[in-house]
Amino acid sequence: MPDESDIFSPGMSDRDLAARLIRMGVIPPMNLDLVDSEKIEEITSDLPTVYACRYTVTDMQGQELKLDCYDLEPEGLNRQFLQELSGHKFNSFPERHILPEYSPDAWKGFLLRDFSGIDRKAVLARFRHWGIPLESSRLKSGFGVGNPELNERRAEEMLRKNQTDLLSRLVRMGVIEPLDLDRVSIAQADGIIKSLPALTESEIIWKGDHDYERKRFVNLAEFRISRPAGFTPPSLGEMDEGVTDEDLHPSRYGGYHHFDDSAYDNELRGPNVRAGAHTLHMQESVFLDRHEGVEDKLIHRRESITGGYAWLDYFRQGKNEALPSGHTNALRNAFKNWGIPVKRGYWELGFAKDVKTNIKEAKLIFYKALFSKLANAGIIPMMPKKDWYSMDLPKAESAAAKIPLLPEQDTPGEWLEFFKQKAPESSMEIVQMEARFLEAGVVFDEKLILAAFPNSGGSGKTKGFRSMKDFTIDDYKKMISRLTTSGRMDRISSEEYRNLTLEDARDYVRGYDEPATDKQKNALTFMASEARVSITEQEISQLTRQEASLLIDRAPRVDFPTDAPENPMTESTRKELKRMIDNEEIPQIPYARFSRLSEEEARAKIDLVYSRRPISEKQANFIREALKTGPFPTKIVKELFNRSTISPAEVGKMNQLQASRLIGSLPATEKQIEAVKQ
Repeated sequence: MPDESDIFSPGMSDRDLAARLIRMGVIPPMNLDLVDSEKIEEITSDLPTVYACRYTVTDMQGQELKLDCYDLEPEGLNRQFLQELSGHKFNSFPERHILPEYSPDAWKGFLLRDFSGIDRKAVLARFRHWGIPLESSRLKSGFGVGNPELNERRAEEMLRKNQTDLLSRLVRMGVIEPLDLDRVSIAQADGIIKSLPALTESEIIWKGDHDYERKRFVNLAEFRISRPAGFTPPSLGEMDEGVTDEDLHPSRYGGYHHFDDSAYDNELRGPNVRAGAHTLHMQESVFLDRHEGVEDKLIHRRESITGGYAWLDYFRQGKNEALPSGHTNALRNAFKNWGIPVKRGYWELGFAKDVKTNIKEAKLIFYKALFSKLANAGIIPMMPKKDWYSMDLPKAESAAAKIPLLPEQDTPGEWLEFFKQKAPESSMEIVQMEARFLEAGVVFDEKLILAAFPNSGGSGKTKGFRSMKDFTIDDYKKMISRLTTSGRMDRISSEEYRNLTLEDARDYVRGYDEPATDKQKNALTFMASEARVSITEQEISQLTRQEASLLIDRAPRVDFPTDAPENPMTESTRKELKRMIDNEEIPQIPYARFSRLSEEEARAKIDLVYSRRPISEKQANFIREALKTGPFPTKIVKELFNRSTISPAEVGKMNQLQASRLIGSLPATEKQIEAVKQ
């Protein structure tokens, strides 16, 4: 039997394979820079089986010939063998060894075949059976020796086309900031798109008159990211039985699927998905109501989480399909619950069908944002009102070409990125900036320039409650009213109510209201660590439920970072943080913020939890035993406890963070060193 690795040795790169599959329409366009051996294995594992076979035969001169053949059907292997060796004569019957494969190398071997020898109808039928309908005209682009550079270039063009289509819709909706569609990189667009909210998708399969038929649905994931795991969906009954995956392979490529949803945690898939698929189920119901009899013929249904580029499928299906309820509330809430606040959303523009108009309007929005920013900064004159409202894309491009640039800038759009930076703080920085402007012939009005940067030119005070000092007598009177209405507190006279002081009102509330919950206390502790509120642990422990609720609700909002951190949190840190969130030891974090936490930020939140936990018995025993052999390093003790030594009696008062750092300061034991060596 030949070695399996010896058969599968075609000369094709993983990028070329992915590009060919994209050009054929087998998989959606993706960033080829992200394609590695693991990704390509993942892709081919969900494609139809490729049968690989090595034929060994002896010709009339006694010379042994070997030929590797690949096809989607075993019968096709013999046809390929006869085509390849047509005209040869043999003195022996060929030996063969067939291997059914899903590997990338098997697919590479199949696609390297000359298209003239491919049974086009059989290939289309096999993919259709697998739930991947292909266009006959695109099939040829994936076969033959070909040109890898051309394949990658065409695949990249297809990706850019989809990115531009989706980004233009998002800009028009007001979901993302205006951006230069002509110059945004593939990686930048990829990052924006993959940070979009999750979606749910489903597929139903039923027995048609002649063959199995299927319909894919994609809609909003209507749940908060905080939803804990553990929801068990009801059984689908007969639909779960009697049909194998080989008979009816669920479509993975009717649109975008898991190749681009790496940002969506595994915790969001599985049983949890049904908890947030109300609109998806409504969309299915509308379809079944319109197609009488289909529901009785259903034999298979799947449902899963997706996102990212699947938003293009969501918008392309049209407003009536995507919004079966007829209004945009669910769409707005999907972004809000994902942690993407949209002040003024033009939601219906996402479903506009004219792609060229979408792109043109999105570019115009970008230019207007650019002109507005530069006019407010005093760099260009304010445009006359008449010209502003009559502006079209050619006029905007002409005006943009006249904008002065700094030496390091190549395009006018870079001014928007320039003003997203932190404003210069010192006099020296301002002088240096002024010199750069004047050298380039750019007008520099210090007051206007500094005001154009974020969070500059104002008082610096963020709206919202910062501490207990922000509570007013009216706030406490409202709390008293709730207590009396609920019967937890007797009514006081009108005169006493009018003459209440802040201290008296606070005493009433703290005397009759319930203490703040552990969840509220945890939330305030973390808000204090983020400098959103100024409150001590002692003050938190004294709060009532109403006080804590008001302080949390009115605390300043946190702006979510738009860029990935330089040092993103590791997978182990992510899992530890997620576990603490699920245990309600850390308040829920919007996904847009969670996905951009740095390792340092995540560890700080985790450490805060450990600092609230009392020392474990195992830690205490270890530290007491260690103290018997000698003191801990003075430096770490002083850092943790603000003194030089600790006694065994003080061990029980420590928290887990102090204990773990104290233990970690000790030199490694011989047993630990040996374990590392092993």
